[in-house]
Amino acid sequence: MTRFDAVANRFAYLAGVQRRLTIYGDGLQKRLFAQLRDASSAVQYPLKDTDQNGGIYNVVGVIASILDLAEPIGEIQPGIATTLHRTRHPHPISLLTSQAIN
Repeated sequence: MTRFDAVANRFAYLAGVQRRLTIYGDGLQKRLFAQLRDASSAVQYPLKDTDQNGGIYNVVGVIASILDLAEPIGEIQPGIATTLHRTRHPHPISLLTSQAIN
């Protein structure tokens, strides 16, 4: 199964090598994303403020859909096409491998 958390990395790679972005489904699946700086601050916060130790923290920078991620890539790299397939991926893959990346 394709890992949605890796879609930003996959899109960046495909744009970098001038390949088409393919989205399976409606592209409206959403995920929370946080910048590394925000995540780092969240880890440091309870270490600096001992009164906050032991708490649970949610760190969210942006809630984005797959379409939300693809749009700015098209603006930065106008030659990159995006294809939307309304069906599920025919061969579920792991984005950790280079297999099935056309």
